[in-house]
Amino acid sequence: MHKHTLQSYAKINLFLEVIKKLKNGYHDLSSIITRISISDKIKIDTAADFSVKFIGPFCSQVSQESNIHTLFQFLLDNNFINHSNYTILIDKQIPVGSGLGGGSSNVAEILKYLMSEGALSKSQCLLVAKELGSDIEFFLEEGSALITGTGSVKKRIKLFSDKIFLLIYPQILSSTKIIFEQHQILSKSNFLYEGQKQISDILQETSNDLEETAITLNQEIRMVKQFLESDERCNFTRMTGSGSAFFGCYNDEATSNEAVSKIKKLHPKWWTCLARII
Repeated sequence: MHKHTLQSYAKINLFLEVIKKLKNGYHDLSSIITRISISDKIKIDTAADFSVKFIGPFCSQVSQESNIHTLFQFLLDNNFINHSNYTILIDKQIPVGSGLGGGSSNVAEILKYLMSEGALSKSQCLLVAKELGSDIEFFLEEGSALITGTGSVKKRIKLFSDKIFLLIYPQILSSTKIIFEQHQILSKSNFLYEGQKQISDILQETSNDLEETAITLNQEIRMVKQFLESDERCNFTRMTGSGSAFFGCYNDEATSNEAVSKIKKLHPKWWTCLARII
């Protein structure tokens, strides 16, 4: 059988505003999300029965009942598919519980694969995405996006940046649920996207409302922010999603590589990666 290999990219939130708490317990959000050049690799093939295996540096962080299991259970329960005879191997290069969207990206890539094979329609994919997780809809199509509500894509946008993005993950699985439960402050600003093409313009005018909550809950997350803020060659520092990963923007590879070397000395446990917007 021919195995299909899927690239499952990570994302960063350029900003994240928590507008209000909804009656169902979720939050009304505003965010711009963009893909970055780090990815998990997914190998998928038809098989006699269903199996999912994770390998790679972050495989041990994935819970036994992964969101891939949840996806296929949902598809079967709703009669969207009549079998789940696939063998799936996921090489986890994107940290789990980091705010980089690896889990949502994995689900979206598998949905797209099922659609390409004629097993699902586009409308079914969209429905599943909206049901199963806030970032899945974003990953179903190319391009950056303005996100509103609980993760709906309001508008696809084209963004440009020649910056190098240094990602730092302090090996702390940040629970989105806990961060939101602890988060009290609602956003004063509501960023109006008016066709800004440059990422630096957006970063200058915005913030991540969840950052303060995350660094209050964990000293190590605070240290990541402090490290990037203390590096005068880092243009912008921001947490992505509900953490615990941060990104710092650098002008070139030389300065970003120097920052990586410094982290390896000072904080050898922290995971780092250099990425670009794609």
